[in-house]
Amino acid sequence: MDLSKLNEVQRLATTTIDGPVVVVAGAGSGKTNVLTHRVAYLVSLGIPSHNILAITFTNKAAQEMKERVETLIGPSKAWISTFHSMCVKILRRHSSLLGIDPTFNIIDDTDQQSIVRKIIKEYSLDVSISTKAIVSMVMKMKQGTEYELPFTAQEALETIYSQYETYTRVNHLLDFDDLLSKTLELLQTHSMVLRQYQEQFQYILVDEYQDTNDVQNKLVMLLGGAHKNIFLVGDEDQSIYKFRGANFQHLREFEITYPQTKVITLEQNYRSTQTILNAANEVIKNNDTKHPKRLWTARGEGDQIVYFRAVTDGDETLFVASEIERLLMQGTKRDDIAVLYRANALSRRLEESLRHMNIPYVVYGGVGFFRRKEIKDMFAYLKLLIHPQDDWSLLRVINEPKRGIGPSTLDKMQVVASSQSMSLLEVCEQASEWFTGKTARSLSDFYTIIQQLQDSLEEVDLVTLLDMVLEQTGYLTMLQLSGDDGEFRYDNILELKTSLSEYAYEGLTNREVLALILEDLALYTDQEQPSDDVVKLMTMHNAKGLEFSVVFLVAVEEGIFPSYRSETDEEVEEERRLMYVALTRAKDKLYLTNSSVRTQYGQSQMNPASRFIEEMDETLFDRRGKTNYIQASTHIERPMSKINSNATYPLGSKVKHNVFGDGRVVGVDGQFVTVAFQVEHGIKKLIAGHPALSKMEDV
Repeated sequence: MDLSKLNEVQRLATTTIDGPVVVVAGAGSGKTNVLTHRVAYLVSLGIPSHNILAITFTNKAAQEMKERVETLIGPSKAWISTFHSMCVKILRRHSSLLGIDPTFNIIDDTDQQSIVRKIIKEYSLDVSISTKAIVSMVMKMKQGTEYELPFTAQEALETIYSQYETYTRVNHLLDFDDLLSKTLELLQTHSMVLRQYQEQFQYILVDEYQDTNDVQNKLVMLLGGAHKNIFLVGDEDQSIYKFRGANFQHLREFEITYPQTKVITLEQNYRSTQTILNAANEVIKNNDTKHPKRLWTARGEGDQIVYFRAVTDGDETLFVASEIERLLMQGTKRDDIAVLYRANALSRRLEESLRHMNIPYVVYGGVGFFRRKEIKDMFAYLKLLIHPQDDWSLLRVINEPKRGIGPSTLDKMQVVASSQSMSLLEVCEQASEWFTGKTARSLSDFYTIIQQLQDSLEEVDLVTLLDMVLEQTGYLTMLQLSGDDGEFRYDNILELKTSLSEYAYEGLTNREVLALILEDLALYTDQEQPSDDVVKLMTMHNAKGLEFSVVFLVAVEEGIFPSYRSETDEEVEEERRLMYVALTRAKDKLYLTNSSVRTQYGQSQMNPASRFIEEMDETLFDRRGKTNYIQASTHIERPMSKINSNATYPLGSKVKHNVFGDGRVVGVDGQFVTVAFQVEHGIKKLIAGHPALSKMEDV
């Protein structure tokens, strides 16, 4: 067996055969090489391949491992699979012992939502929560989570949970959580089956063990309980999925269960420069880690980390976009560049800046800001206020949140509207003429909500109006009842408030302003999907397992990263692990950016730099925080002038911005001015005394 391509520690991990082993695999340390070579090495020693079980977390990773093993030793009968695939194999053979038909069907999240909708309809349940959120709650209830919701919602949820369990059992359906839990139940209650698989799996290898949940951990401990040849690869410093049930403590508990465990640490990194690794090492050493490590590489020191502290978040994203353009002009490929952020709501300004510079991008593993469901729902409500005849918008939101207005009612409404030459909203107004009972009341109530919001249109500012839409339509309550998903969606709507606050037109009514804003923002929802050769925007969680030549980490500020939701030491440590993962995605060049003033949720606030930046050695940084001039194609550094708090820009005055060009002041609000620039840049709200903005003399 040729192990010459492995380093010394990798060879040790590959050839340490008997007994429990934990491999602490630092980021980019070649753990997949170790796993695949270990399987091949076991076979080369004469161990039948069908006696080997290798588990990883994704189908893609399992397929890659199979292919690499076959390249080394040819066709193999080793069980190389995900947890779920392994459980399906076992259950197909033995599920009848649990009263489950062996031909059971596996259902995905779409199927689960269909079942929930069926239950809601059958039992006439009054719920305003999305079916996706309900499914999430049901899955957590199956794992023991208890919810305390308002009485009617609580009662509905408990009914749905009970009927979901009954429906899936009667119809022999298993969801992904069932595959794990039913296999565990099988092994715990049928000793003959457990012994069969304990004898078969003489050697067990598990990747990414820090990401295992409690059920997965119990499965491994049961299956490996006889031979105890359990080989776990993981890194508690890369455990970032606690919200999914992952528990990195399983690695620590394993060593307590098996005190004779051999621990091998992979510290040589094959991905990043030493400067990037030094930053990651400096950050993660502040966590309470059982097996501290210090990543190193033979690649050399590499470039310093560029740290840019902007005056405003607008400056920050313009810096990122201009740097990306400069890198592209120097030959860097677009798909070698990634911009990472802590929360999805932070993508909006980045998307705008990249659009302004015509840089193709894609929101990886997510949806562009203006394409997100909750944003399009808010647009539809706002459009309906100024265009009551807009049937398209009404159809989008009349049952969002749920109001008991189903497809058959909508079909009848459209027939009435067509025959009477009316809009659908007018049908709602006269609902009692065409409908009866609860349906008529629901339609009439919807009309009343829209009418009341229309009456308030000119009485409040647009940010307040959006708050009223959220409150009076019941959309906010729906999000509040939707758990984590609702919280993330609410953050996006709050960011929409920031977008609305950046528009101001003198001499126009709110109706006219809103019409202009919605027309402008509509352009952002109608873009063609870019090709694969694009810059990647993604959350730091979605970046796990990926690597890029150039990485930008943006909005690295207290309250954002670490998140303001992280209050305990344990929660801050989870955020620090996320920072460690984010830093180690970069191969060659790394940027950290933040801003002194950030407009979030319609309000300007000042955030200090993240504590994670303070934890890094100053010598690692190329500081560019005193930058006041950015061109579209080049970045020029000059000493920064302080913000001039006495700067004034009268309404109608002509101004010039270093990036947006010539414009005219159309609004003044304290220290901020709203400027109308050329069509490609639109309306921008800026700090009046910002050094990038200057007054032009009228000719």
